[in-house]
Amino acid sequence: MSKDKIKIAIIGAGPCGTAAAIPFLSYKDKIDVSIISSGESLYTDEIVSIQENIRNRDRKSQHEYIESINHLSKTLIPKKLFFGSNKVYKEIEDNLTKSSEVNYDISHSLGGLSNVWGATVTGISDNDLANFDYNNDISLQFQILTKLFPISGYKDKIDSKNSYNINYNSIPLKYCFQAHKLVDQYNKYYEIFEKNKLRIGYSKLAVNTNKGLNDNACDNSGLEMFGCHKNSIFNSIFFLKNIQNEINLIENTLIEDITPEKESVILSCKTKDNCITQLKFDYVIIAAGTINTSKLILKLLNKYNKNSLIIKDSQKYFFLYFSFFKSKKEEEKNIVGLSQIFMQTEIESHTFQLQLYHSSLFIRNAINRFIPRYLTNFLENTLSFVFRRIMIGVVYFPEEISNHMKIVYDCNNKFFRVEKLVNEKFSNRYIFKLYVKLIKLAIKIRGFPLPFFLKSQTGVSQHFGSTVPPSKSFLIGKTSEDGKLYPLKNVYVSDSSSLNRISSTPPTYIAMSNALRISNNIIKEIMHNV
Repeated sequence: MSKDKIKIAIIGAGPCGTAAAIPFLSYKDKIDVSIISSGESLYTDEIVSIQENIRNRDRKSQHEYIESINHLSKTLIPKKLFFGSNKVYKEIEDNLTKSSEVNYDISHSLGGLSNVWGATVTGISDNDLANFDYNNDISLQFQILTKLFPISGYKDKIDSKNSYNINYNSIPLKYCFQAHKLVDQYNKYYEIFEKNKLRIGYSKLAVNTNKGLNDNACDNSGLEMFGCHKNSIFNSIFFLKNIQNEINLIENTLIEDITPEKESVILSCKTKDNCITQLKFDYVIIAAGTINTSKLILKLLNKYNKNSLIIKDSQKYFFLYFSFFKSKKEEEKNIVGLSQIFMQTEIESHTFQLQLYHSSLFIRNAINRFIPRYLTNFLENTLSFVFRRIMIGVVYFPEEISNHMKIVYDCNNKFFRVEKLVNEKFSNRYIFKLYVKLIKLAIKIRGFPLPFFLKSQTGVSQHFGSTVPPSKSFLIGKTSEDGKLYPLKNVYVSDSSSLNRISSTPPTYIAMSNALRISNNIIKEIMHNV
């Protein structure tokens, strides 16, 4: 790298770290960017071979092959794996524990959790940006991100409630018959649903459906929860590959400490072979995922007697939804295996996000895991009346009424612990009120949730952050509106940790837009000082 250029390090190669790099690419003559990942790509020769094997099979054979290699845990809703591998969740440190009341995933792989995410996206509401002055900036970032980020879906009434909407640049996916009927019912009785503050629309998904030169358009195989063999689902690793000649990508390098100096920042790094090295930069952007980012921040703020941070969470519930309409047999292996329906509703002035999934693969997997193989076909045929009317549902709460997490740093023993933090405003009554509302509208919706809502542990949603939210006051453990970590000079936070709040809606697209905004502000500062 040229000594004359400004050197910027981005810690983390997930969606937010990748987004943070984008604005700097237009200033390559003045700025050198390094993206530092603690792990490496999961796309080994073995994984690529599995993808190729799937592509070369017919639909029936694809599903049979996946069932033979997808060794799922014996739980009703299994953890999503990466083509049968759990390496995406591999831990590389032993200085972090969590209480039994919390459960979350972190990733040290290149691309982070974008290797296994559900690809759901949405716009930004006024509440997400309340009391801050960067609304116009966020709107501009949405426009930029849309050019780089495939989004499939339809503009609908859910969009109308958001101030800053996403632009759909991919052909809508194939949704299941039940999803189409549900949307039809909503449109038919729109005024009644609006009166009850319930909005329904097709899922908005970060999936490429446009056939191009690389032909990585989604083929609606229904295998997406196993792994996307067409590479259609957005993964930051693909974008990193496209810009690899414009950045310095440093893999298998764990950042252990950040030391701000007068005009620079020193990163203490541990490589794959346990060698310790130091790297010097003018600016550092932390985007390592909320848990890993929080660890680095606590080490930085330890000398200011800051030994804990609160991680805001979005409480998640699972439920079963019974549709009056029976799914079509022929579509079970020919629709996308991701969320089919978005619902949003208000209860006591709080917005809740519901998502419905086609159940065929989930139920078949559950049957195969718990019931002898010779009984599987019998049960599927005998109980098809029920199975083909069931959808899998999830509900997300906003942070204001969710329990949270607290990460504590023991500086003497160099040890971190994540604990549950009880929010007195959290209550199961919201689920009861939601259930009652949906039952009242069951005839119009032509379906209803079964009266069993399973509350997940705190953190399971993976929709958490706002650990060092922006503040207009100079407060230790907060960030400026530009993402700068108080009281430091050239250290910024650019993942979900620096969001103003955690809403009930999917946070990834919002966090990426905010990362773009923060990097643009750093550029303004650099240009001002040149």
